[in-house]
Amino acid sequence: MMTAASIDLMGRRAVLATMHGKERVIGPVVAALGIQTEVPPGFDSDRYGTFTREISRAGSQLEAARQKALAAMALTGYDLALASEGAFGPDPMIPWVACDRELVLLVDRQSGLELVGEAISTTTNYSQARVTSLTEALQFADSANFPSHALVAMPMPP
Repeated sequence: MMTAASIDLMGRRAVLATMHGKERVIGPVVAALGIQTEVPPGFDSDRYGTFTREISRAGSQLEAARQKALAAMALTGYDLALASEGAFGPDPMIPWVACDRELVLLVDRQSGLELVGEAISTTTNYSQARVTSLTEALQFADSANFPSHALVAMPMPP
C-alpha cells in the first residue's frame, strides 16, 4: 500500500509541458517542494487545444493536461511531469455564472501517483457577445476592458 510518506518528490526533476511561460508561475511553487522543473524545447502544447478554438481540445481539461504530461515525458524520458489546462466559460456548478478554471496535473510514473489541483474563480471578465456592427463591437470591447484584456473575434456560425 502506498502512503503519502512513501512518495518522495524532493530533489526530483520534472518536465513541465508548456509553451506559454507557465514555468514562471508553476516553477516556484513546485521548487518549494524540492522539485526542479524543465520546459522541453520546442514542446507544442497548443496541439492539445487552444482556448481560441483554432485547435479543438480532444476530451476534458483533465484529459488534455494528461496528454500534455505524457507527451512531455515521452519527449524527454522524465518520469515526473507537470501540465496545466485552463478554460473560461460557465461555472461547473452555477452555469449562468462565468468562471476561469485552471487545472494543474502532476504525473509520477515512479509511484503511479497522479495529483490534480484546480482553481476556479468567478472574478473574470470572461464574456461573449454576438455583434453585427462596429458600434456594437466597440461597446463590447469597452465592457471587456479592452485593450488591457485581449479579445478573440470569431465568425458567427451559419
